Amino acid sequence: MTQSPSSTSASAGTFARLGVVALGAIVCGLLFFADKTSLENKVEAGLIPTAAKASTGISLDQLPPLGTDAELEALQREVSESEGEERIKFIDSFTTVLEKRGRLDYAAVYAAEALSISPDSDRKINTGLLSQRATSLPFIKNDTALSAYFNSTAIRLLEEAKDEMPNREDVLLGLGLAYVNSGKPENSMKGILTIRSVLDINPNNIDAAYQLGMFSIQTGQFEKAVERFESVLTLDPSRQDANLGLASALINLGQTARAIPLLEEVVQKSKDNELRLQAGAMLENIH
Repeated sequence: MTQSPSSTSASAGTFARLGVVALGAIVCGLLFFADKTSLENKVEAGLIPTAAKASTGISLDQLPPLGTDAELEALQREVSESEGEERIKFIDSFTTVLEKRGRLDYAAVYAAEALSISPDSDRKINTGLLSQRATSLPFIKNDTALSAYFNSTAIRLLEEAKDEMPNREDVLLGLGLAYVNSGKPENSMKGILTIRSVLDINPNNIDAAYQLGMFSIQTGQFEKAVERFESVLTLDPSRQDANLGLASALINLGQTARAIPLLEEVVQKSKDNELRLQAGAMLENIH
């Protein structure tokens, strides 16, 4: 099927939200060994959570700095100066603030340290989900080694959590996304089937339905994508990401007239600047 420039742009913009990353084993290996010496020195100096050395091969200096933020600096200082139960308490506070600020990369690394000190199911799930979500950050997507680390951490921890709680929806959804985003073709179908299992447990899980809609667009199953996104909007009409996905599917099916009001709604109502930009670009291509 030959797509018009508008549908190609729409699909490209939508697919960017999936965070699918192509992994290069050779590049990953080179980056790993290049950073290993620096990592060991920084761990010994007490600058990096010990969990980073034990299980990752990455260090915090591979991540963009937190910048000038008095609250984060104070919390990071409290973590570095504390031990035992007090350290875990400060790490938990720090991780919560980091997550709210969108620094899912730092949050995942510190959560991994807390998990290594005090392992339990809730920490395992939280660390796994933070690691999976961190892969959506642009600088993580563009770094092969970091992408490989966060994805593999998510898969390892969420697989363990799934064995303990096989019907927990957030675990299955996060695990499915981690498999799809691993960049390994053999994992793609496994990830999609894992996300489908969420709807078997709860047909009203809108996040699972949304992700399946995105996969349907990626694979050119536009009628199925329409069905998925319409089910999301039936349950939650405020989901502007679903409106954008539905519009993209409709454009690919040649139903531009139906897509226009959906895109206009995204531009007018979405609080997500990226969604508004994508919808605006699609409208310009249509007109």
